Order: sequence, then structure tokens, then C-alpha cells
Amino acid sequence: MERLWRDVLPAHEPVSRFLISMAMASNDLEVAAHNATEASRARRPESNYWVRLLMGHFVEAADALEKWRSRSREVGEFLSTLSPEGKSALKGVQKMLDKLGKEIISHARNYTFHYPDPSPAYESDAELTRVLDALGDKALLDDEQLLSAAGDPSGRVRYVFADQVALAMNMHSTERSKHMAQMRDLEAGVNSFVDFVRYAMQKHRGAS
Repeated sequence: MERLWRDVLPAHEPVSRFLISMAMASNDLEVAAHNATEASRARRPESNYWVRLLMGHFVEAADALEKWRSRSREVGEFLSTLSPEGKSALKGVQKMLDKLGKEIISHARNYTFHYPDPSPAYESDAELTRVLDALGDKALLDDEQLLSAAGDPSGRVRYVFADQVALAMNMHSTERSKHMAQMRDLEAGVNSFVDFVRYAMQKHRGAS
């Protein structure tokens, strides 16, 4: 049976707007996580892009969740009625935020969706200089890999070295071991967030 938007997700109810916000984030996280996994398995050079995007979306999603929780009494009351599984998933999101740490979270917010420039905002040119200095003694890829994605049937050019620098800026580290540890934490946090949203939607569906 067809139902109206206003009957399912009334515009003036904070919980409705909260659920839509969280569902938007869950959709983006699911796509980015899938593409990051597929690109990594296929050893495609754009895998770094999907990891950066995934971290950026997760940080923004978790930030929006925390603001809804702290600023909306109705949302807080709704979250208190979640199933034990839903509350556990919610705790999982916070656990991963705590593990990543405020410095990494702030860094990810600043450097996922912005490109370095000489303006004072985010001090991105200074951060680019710092990363290049840290990479200075590391080996570059050979010329063919450096300039394009090897085996890309579309013939599109991809500057692989720029992906490496962007990921290092995003994760505030040039060390691969640290990247891998952060990616494991990120994966756990994303899974917890997606699970949380699923349980929240189930709760709302059962109540509406």
C-alpha cells in the first residue's frame, strides 16, 4: 500500500530528519567501502581514492551523529529505545572514533575534500610540504606507473604519485603500516555505523 512521506517521515519531527541524515551517510559509506575493497583486490591505483573518500564520509557521518545526539532531545530519547544490538553498534562507532583519535579525525576532515593551495585555510600547502619532505627518501614508482594507471582499458591518465601524497595527507602519516592500522579501524567503524543505521531504521519502521 502506498504511503505518504508525511506519514512515514514527517518533516517537522527531528527523528525523521535524523534518520534521513544517517541513511544518507550509510548509503555513501556502503558504496565507498565496496569500491575500496574491489579496487584493492584488483590492485587498481584508485583504491587510495576510495579509502580517502571512505574515511572522509565516516568522519562526517560520525560527526553528524554526535551532533544529533547532543542537540536533539527527541533523537536522544529515540536512541535510548534501540535494541541491544543497535546500542552495541552505536558504541562501536564511538569506540572507533576514540581509537582513531581527535588529531586524525580533524586531519581527515580538513584534507579529504580539499586540495592543497597557498591560502591560510587548513595550512594545506604547509602540510603538502611536510608530506613531501617525509617521502623524500622513499622510492618513486617507475615512469609508466607514475603517470598512468597501468592496464586501464579506457586510456585515462592517473597520476599515481598524487594518490600516494593525498592518502598520506589524509591519514597524517607516510608510513604504510600506520595506513593499514587506520584502515582496519576505519573498516570496523564503518561496519558499526552501517549496522547502527539498519537497527535504527528497523526500530522506526516497527514504531510507524
